[in-house]
Amino acid sequence: MPQHAEDFPEVALQPKPEEEPEKKSAEILPFRRYEEYKDLGGMLSSEEYWDILKIAKDKKEVPSNSLSSGAANSMAQVAGIALSPEIAIIYGILSDKRPDLAKKRDEMSDQELLAEALRIAGNKSSLDTFIKRFTPSVFH
Repeated sequence: MPQHAEDFPEVALQPKPEEEPEKKSAEILPFRRYEEYKDLGGMLSSEEYWDILKIAKDKKEVPSNSLSSGAANSMAQVAGIALSPEIAIIYGILSDKRPDLAKKRDEMSDQELLAEALRIAGNKSSLDTFIKRFTPSVFH
């Protein structure tokens, strides 16, 4: 026998509350060496380098749906590398328009900014893979 709508109990449908974007936490490694960063081809001054690490340490997490996080993850996927939350945070800081950080960053492509984040994080193997994937179109 077919059932009719009146045979079912009334259920009040509540709209879902806005959910907070998922956040990924990162452990920003405190014992980096500026010389190692420069050896990887880093372009920031010592002061800028330490400022970025300080900002990253204070930030600790990046929303997974942020624009910079999405861009970084897309580029990493194309290059075949995995990004740690730490690198995503550093990339987000580098891609923000901040007058207190390097002016050269305004002239850098997204790929160059992600490569710089990989250098700051000291991830040489991912940096090498990333540069090979995007050379010669981006890196000269």
